[in-house]
Amino acid sequence: MGRKKIEKVPIDCNILDEALKKRKLSINKLTDDKKDYYIGVTRRTISRARHDGYINPEILDKIGEQLNVNPYWLTGQGLNVLPSMKKNSEYCKTENHPYKKVAQKINLSHHFQELLILHGVSYEQFNSLSEATQHGFEMEIDLVIQMVIIKYFSPHAKPDDVFLSNEDLYEMSCDVLSSETYKKLFNLLEL
Repeated sequence: MGRKKIEKVPIDCNILDEALKKRKLSINKLTDDKKDYYIGVTRRTISRARHDGYINPEILDKIGEQLNVNPYWLTGQGLNVLPSMKKNSEYCKTENHPYKKVAQKINLSHHFQELLILHGVSYEQFNSLSEATQHGFEMEIDLVIQMVIIKYFSPHAKPDDVFLSNEDLYEMSCDVLSSETYKKLFNLLEL
């Protein structure tokens, strides 16, 4: 009986290289068992993952922890969900996507589970969606929540704020949430 095959996740080498540069680390340091940053794999494993464009999620989590970058951000999928954010250099900085422990993600999942149940959607329906679709759903919900928070708690937010001013948030929201329903929501929220 062979080993169970682990489903691999994408890895964006450009984002990985940027994160390594910011932390003044290298693949050699991450794979050297005599260093504090050791992640428990060989350089060859990382090189193979870079070449293939896919990596074991547990290894990616260890890399994310050492580099203090959210492993999901290292996959590059965050920019695929919100393509309009590619032009926002502040948003794209790796330091704006810090590492999150699994426990924090579980709490977030619990939050979405309660939200779904409150609105008559079973968690099984949510789990039947692909991981990318689930993440997109979570980001859309978060976007709408941000809009409501800005309306009630930050009405005087600076429009020239580098990181997600009201105007940037509205523009990004229009790109992501372009249906008539969301346009009505934007008008209702007066953004």
